[in-house]
Amino acid sequence: MTEIPIRERLPSQIFAEWAKKWVALDGAARLLEENRKTVFHQLRADELFAHPKISISAAEGNVYTNQKYIEYIKEMVETRTKANEARVAMKFAEIRAQEHNSEAAAARMERRMMSTNG
Repeated sequence: MTEIPIRERLPSQIFAEWAKKWVALDGAARLLEENRKTVFHQLRADELFAHPKISISAAEGNVYTNQKYIEYIKEMVETRTKANEARVAMKFAEIRAQEHNSEAAAARMERRMMSTNG
């Protein structure tokens, strides 16, 4: 099935597509954000297990510089950024849909006025 070109889709369809993308990306971002402390604590436990004589604060310091934790934070931020971009696109599509509806309403009103005056 071929995709309908964007210029031929209704603004409400475009809004719905962006809304669906935003919901999925926002959910992924929230999941990463919710699991941030869990990942941190798991990595800290790994540090303490691997180096039983270091202090908790030293283990935490090691976690902050751990490549796995850094990559996790990068992924979390990138996912939130993508969700925010989708939200902005969704809001733009919503505004465009409202403009489309206003233009259609104005055209209907103009046609009514022309038919009653002519």
